[in-house]
Amino acid sequence: MSAPAGGRFWDAAQIGHRTMLAVTAVVMLSLFSDIAGLFSGAVVPDQNLAIIRRGVIFWSSGAILLAWLRSTFAAAALVPALAVGLFSGGYLYPLVIMVGLLGVLAATATATFVRCAIAFSVLWLGMFCIIWPAHAPMLLVSVPALAISWAIGGTIRRHRQQRQSDEQRIVDLGLERQSAAENERKSIARDLHDVVAHEITLIAMQARAAEHAADPTVSSRALRVIGDASRGALRDLRAMLSVLHQDGTAPMGDLRNAVEGTNTAGALSLMDGAWRLAERLRSVGIKTSCELEDDGSFVLPQAVHTALFRVLQESITNVAKHAGSGARCRIVIAVTQRHVALTVRNSVSASPSVSHIYGTSRRGLIGMEERVKVFGGTFSAGLEAGSWVVRAQVRV
Repeated sequence: MSAPAGGRFWDAAQIGHRTMLAVTAVVMLSLFSDIAGLFSGAVVPDQNLAIIRRGVIFWSSGAILLAWLRSTFAAAALVPALAVGLFSGGYLYPLVIMVGLLGVLAATATATFVRCAIAFSVLWLGMFCIIWPAHAPMLLVSVPALAISWAIGGTIRRHRQQRQSDEQRIVDLGLERQSAAENERKSIARDLHDVVAHEITLIAMQARAAEHAADPTVSSRALRVIGDASRGALRDLRAMLSVLHQDGTAPMGDLRNAVEGTNTAGALSLMDGAWRLAERLRSVGIKTSCELEDDGSFVLPQAVHTALFRVLQESITNVAKHAGSGARCRIVIAVTQRHVALTVRNSVSASPSVSHIYGTSRRGLIGMEERVKVFGGTFSAGLEAGSWVVRAQVRV
């Protein structure tokens, strides 16, 4: 994970194990000779000072190992060793670790903690020059080393953040593609439902009428309607499938153009389509009227026209499926400069069996609502005063 950009003061990201191994190895190698000297048995004039320096070495080594858990904890643990080493003369050991640890902090700690660590390092170097002025030339090595360590840590931090950003961008793109594919599948399913459901419903009803008709003329007329509807449904399906088979996928614009080019949604005005659908309802015994309220001052955009026609088509399909023979249906289309409203009202069958002959999945209602909401419109469907009413209104 990348270094935290913000957060609590002690927060720190986990640095990679390879980087920690490299830092630990460099620090331990630089201190190897001094650690080995603890067991050499060499005589030191001031034994108490020697014990303190040995303690500083062990404490400093433990601090760098603590960086495996969290770099900010290691920095806090190193502060006592730096302070004691500064006054006891054992400053070299914690100074080497401070150089390596500053790079780790720059790569993992918060910006506030890194600034505090740099400020402490500057303060410690200033105190070093005051307490050990004879050793001040050592700053020519320690200061560049600290700067290089901080720069390397900052570079690692930026690279890790960039990698995380790239990974997140890949994830986001994947989610976007998944969402786009899901929306496309829903749109294809909606278009297939709109195109096929109406024709299939009409075929089923006319077949049922032909089966029970005693008059050969009625049967012949029903069969003609079945033939026309079958050819229309087959034509629409072929148009959609031809687009889908071009490259395995199809832009939705091409798909809609294919459908609308062979369907009344693109060939007729909304009112002409309403009259044609009304005639189909009349053919199955449903008394249907159409009304147009148009002030003549506005022409519907093609996209709005198509969406409303699909809503009308699905509504008429539902009327044919559930209203039953002898029912009444009223279609009202109101167009103004500000909006266009579609209302389909039909009487409800008194026989429960009629409403369940052809079944229902409610996908049609969901599809109608989705189409209307694309244009920021409103949609409602339900019982009102004993009639089933569908209302769709779109601002234009």
